[in-house]
Amino acid sequence: MTKEVKKTMSVQGFTMSKTELAYLLGIIWDTFQKQESGKGLSTEDFTAALKSKLDSLPSTAAANVIEAVKLAGVALTPDVNKAVNIPQMGGANASSNGTIGLVPAPQSAEREKYLRGDGSWSVPDNTVYSVVTALAAGLMSPEMLEKLNGIATGATANIGTITEILMNGVSKGTSGQVNLGTVLTEHQSLSHLAPKASPALTGTPTAPTATSGTNSTQIATTAFVAAAISAALANISSISFSFVQTLPASGEVGVFYFVPDASGSGTNNYIEYVWNASASKFEEVGRPQVDLSGYMKSSDYPLITESEIDTIVAGL
Repeated sequence: MTKEVKKTMSVQGFTMSKTELAYLLGIIWDTFQKQESGKGLSTEDFTAALKSKLDSLPSTAAANVIEAVKLAGVALTPDVNKAVNIPQMGGANASSNGTIGLVPAPQSAEREKYLRGDGSWSVPDNTVYSVVTALAAGLMSPEMLEKLNGIATGATANIGTITEILMNGVSKGTSGQVNLGTVLTEHQSLSHLAPKASPALTGTPTAPTATSGTNSTQIATTAFVAAAISAALANISSISFSFVQTLPASGEVGVFYFVPDASGSGTNNYIEYVWNASASKFEEVGRPQVDLSGYMKSSDYPLITESEIDTIVAGL
């Protein structure tokens, strides 16, 4: 036997060599973890379920911690006990705005009241309304609703009541009943109406009176003409006549100037002028001689003779 074989020891009745002892210690070392100084083993079992849960957590997992509590965007600060106290709403008043918070809890006696902006529970004012009138707002009465429901959709107002239809003074129906066929048959030509072009009006037709100074194609009423004449003569206090050899540099309003005309004869020897103050010049208003050189004289129309008539007839 070798020296190693001779070195044996007895373990619980078994004898093993040094080589076998080293082998046994290697198994124990691989199977059990060496205890670190200052640490002890847990009395709890680390089960397969706990290990499976631990393996399922990602390596970056962190605790789910609420970092901030906000009310309508405003952060609430926890107290020393890490509790967050949500305040009650603050009512508004005449000088300051209200604050955000929980609605105050109503009491049993306030169950039919409404929350006001000042934070109090109260009954609204003016909850009793009268029936609407032409002068005051209000609620619709049952009678008004019934009348409104009786009006057809798209109906138009019937302004006034037709009691009789007259055509040229002749009655064509009463009590709102008119035979339009008869009316149209009698007046389908509308001959009793004046045409738009060159109407021949009878009686005393009227028209709106234009304002003073109007210069357009608008109809001039007698009132407009009278006012225009009055305005034109307003500055003329009297009319006088002045016989001069030549016209002066300027004249006076209301004076007729007579200048001799070399071509005149008898009592027609002067040309008449008046002074136009607005244009600062004389206007000719009369002349003793009328130029008829552009007109035909009776001598320009010779009488036809009988022989000329016979010649015309013979040629037919």
